[in-house]
Amino acid sequence: MKKSTSWIIGVALIVVVGGVAVTGYFTNWFGLAPTQTLKIAGSTTVLPITTNAAEAYMAEHRGVNIEVAGGGSSVGVKNAANGSADIGMASRPVKDSEFTQTPSLIPWAICSDGIAVIVHPTNPIDDLTMDEIRQIFNGTITDWSAVGGAAGAITVVNRDSASGTRSFFNEEVMDEDDFVSGAIELNSNGAVHDKIAETPLAIGYVGLGYLDAEVKDLQVEGVDATVANVQAGTYPISRFLYYITNGYPSELARDFIAFVMSTEGKAIVADEGFVAFEDLSGATLSIAGSTTVLPILTTASPYFSMMTGINLEVAGGGSSVGVKSVGNGTLEVGMASRQIKSSEVASYPGILNHTVCSDGIAVIVNPANGVTGLTMTQIREIFNGTITDWSAVGGETGAITVVNRDSASGTRSFFNEHVMEEDDFVAGAIELNSNGAVHDKVAETPLAIGYVGLGYLDSEVQALDVDGVTPSVESVADLSYPIARGLYLITIDDVPAQIPVVQALFSFLWSRIGQYICNEEGFVALTAYAGGALP
Repeated sequence: MKKSTSWIIGVALIVVVGGVAVTGYFTNWFGLAPTQTLKIAGSTTVLPITTNAAEAYMAEHRGVNIEVAGGGSSVGVKNAANGSADIGMASRPVKDSEFTQTPSLIPWAICSDGIAVIVHPTNPIDDLTMDEIRQIFNGTITDWSAVGGAAGAITVVNRDSASGTRSFFNEEVMDEDDFVSGAIELNSNGAVHDKIAETPLAIGYVGLGYLDAEVKDLQVEGVDATVANVQAGTYPISRFLYYITNGYPSELARDFIAFVMSTEGKAIVADEGFVAFEDLSGATLSIAGSTTVLPILTTASPYFSMMTGINLEVAGGGSSVGVKSVGNGTLEVGMASRQIKSSEVASYPGILNHTVCSDGIAVIVNPANGVTGLTMTQIREIFNGTITDWSAVGGETGAITVVNRDSASGTRSFFNEHVMEEDDFVAGAIELNSNGAVHDKVAETPLAIGYVGLGYLDSEVQALDVDGVTPSVESVADLSYPIARGLYLITIDDVPAQIPVVQALFSFLWSRIGQYICNEEGFVALTAYAGGALP
């Protein structure tokens, strides 16, 4: 079974996002806000965490009503997708088919869990191998004597088909083998627990939170089903538990998820027998660099804080600033919209870039400009000063105003290499220090031309076709647009694996929510967006 030491984004918001949490708290406390209702449904594994967290949250937030119901993970995903629940609960990852139907679904991992294999307390069996468990549940082994117990026909207790626990068990234990026909199928962890507790020859499986003295949990491959062993990664049947939202969560849903991931929420998780993520509440991580990457991190900041409790401080300055800040030890992480240069590698041994997503560089003009497309050669000759009037490329007569980026810019560096082919930029061009500044200058200057990342395109500027291809997420993804690149975070050596707050950031950005943010900001996610959750 594949184990992940990445955070997949476990949570805790002590950081107030834009004052929302504080404002909501005081207006609700003094009864000034109208009643708000939050609907949550799905996995019975996640149910006890959510029920207790909801009670604690409502006690602190007058005017908020939280309705919590079970039904299974499939119900949780479906209800989140169709809007009948603000938050769905799931004890398995969202399936590819579910993402295909609703690509905007976002899984938020809230904690870890182990699936315990349980028998009646009088059963003398203490340990089974994964293969023995599989053969019992697929019907190959039918008597306890075959695994060292007293003779007696095994009663197999399974979960219903909507269960995320069953789905995970099927994938991780059964290897997609068929379950034995005639097994008892029940619709909750609690029902399985109770059936085993009253049936001496039965076997079933439940989340760790359902273990007590009424059932006996078996060792699997010699390892006990305990919180400590799940944390250590030694117990072989473990998983993440999720909240599911359709796109960005509402303000109330975001605040509740943040509460579950806070120090108080983590205590509830632990009390229910599940495995809380490490609490990093109050830590700060500062990042600077590329203004192309900046909107991704700016948008991610409140959600990253919600999930980890880490305060993310983000600033621009250009790719060279990001590389230099990491190289000289000022920052642990920088942002860059270009590859690291050989001179930088020589100056800062061990410096590395890590791809976050992809981007296209759009060549932009004022919407009043009649030109809608240029060739790569025409663009090069405009920016090197060979072509100086719009009439030379099919436009109205008028001197071209060239708007360039500053020398620290990764966007300029990439443009210089891939469009200019290292030719000199025209002397006298306006040089600006951010994508936003270039966008604004072109928007207010009728005869101007400049270039920006895809995330900066809007109705205030006109993006030109390049060699007949329109710059877009789709044309970058299919490699048809000629001016495309990777966007990066910069570190020294394997810093992400060594520093928990940095590891948390990388896991967040590489998860589905991180790639969703990239997509929403106009960039290109690392995988086909309708596909499964990222690591």
